[in-house]
Amino acid sequence: MKITAIKYFEAFEKKDINSIREIFDINVTLRDWEISALGIDAVLAATAKTFYFAETISIQIINIFQDHAFLVCELKVTINGLNPIHVVDIIEFNSIGKICVIRAFKG
Repeated sequence: MKITAIKYFEAFEKKDINSIREIFDINVTLRDWEISALGIDAVLAATAKTFYFAETISIQIINIFQDHAFLVCELKVTINGLNPIHVVDIIEFNSIGKICVIRAFKG
């Protein structure tokens, strides 16, 4: 699961929507402080919108904690070289190792 999360963050940095699609479950849900989306098409559309407004994205992984099918990922995200945002992602995986839920919080 940690390897999949790292691949997700790397794909996000590269704005590689196709690689992200491969990592997500078809029923994936996303919730953060601005977005709430249900289903792979809606989540990818929300992700693509973020990519559209971000010329560059940098994600520094500070910590990853695992508990069964859940990861808690402490991140520092920098968009367009501006002030970094500290983010905590809670990522849930399904039984075949695909991401099925992402909850992101500023902090």
